[in-house]
Amino acid sequence: MKRHTYDFNEIVIGSNLSSVIYAYVNNAALLFNQLEPPHDFERFEKDFPLDRIYFVNEVSHINTPHGKEEWGVFKVDLYNRLLFSLSLAGLTPTADKADSIRIDESGTIKVATKRARGALFKYKKLTVFQPKMIDGLKVKKNSDAECVVYDRFKIKTKKHNFSYVDLKKVGYEDKHIKKVWFVDSRHRKDSKEIILESHWTNKQLKETEQSLISTKYKIKEIFQLVGVEKRDYSHELFLDYVDRNVYYNDTNEYAKKKNIKIDRRSEREVCLSITRKVAKTLASPDAYRLRLNHLFMGSNGMIR
Repeated sequence: MKRHTYDFNEIVIGSNLSSVIYAYVNNAALLFNQLEPPHDFERFEKDFPLDRIYFVNEVSHINTPHGKEEWGVFKVDLYNRLLFSLSLAGLTPTADKADSIRIDESGTIKVATKRARGALFKYKKLTVFQPKMIDGLKVKKNSDAECVVYDRFKIKTKKHNFSYVDLKKVGYEDKHIKKVWFVDSRHRKDSKEIILESHWTNKQLKETEQSLISTKYKIKEIFQLVGVEKRDYSHELFLDYVDRNVYYNDTNEYAKKKNIKIDRRSEREVCLSITRKVAKTLASPDAYRLRLNHLFMGSNGMIR
């Protein structure tokens, strides 16, 4: 509805996993102008407290050069389920149609959608997980943003059963590169790709041009260390750069304002902070979000 005014008890700004879990638990409306779901290869730790939100964290084994490891369910499965439940409960009022989100001096949130329409939002409490998604917050102190970078490469190697490599665990030291993930190709089922995870500050990322040749050299060093080999008929290990995705973690300090909270907790911290009172409310038969989820669960409580 054009220029309709919505009124919620609490509004959450963000679309990462932490913000989705928080909105689901607290029955809050979720606003975002871009989706940032977990990657397909990301899993919860085996001891992640999913039981706090009445999900089962089924443990499975994955192979790595540093031995078999136990990990929980894929993060994106929970993310999609919770976002779906919030949507059916009417708690994602603009869904993925928001183009910009702004808060004015009076505290009213104005959302412009992609079809030049708009909506106004009133609230008693505003919780901001991703400040980059809303304009109008006053910055008290600027700081260098932290960045997580994912570089994707096509590869051709001999067959192996590794899911990922933790560089620290195999004794490879690098200031920025932390992990290498082996994933299926997005275009061919019989082809593999790797995703290189590295950590930077925004300043480092701008000042340092990570040479593609240098990066490929490091990948070959890592593969040699863990025993991933080129194919017999190839002269060398095949690596072809695909793309890069950069995720910025805002670390600015914002001016305090009544009823507005900047929340930078991880998904683990959000789950661990759930009080007994909130958990009891979430488990109530009247909790619409929980009832929706039970329709899509197996008999053992697993997401299906």
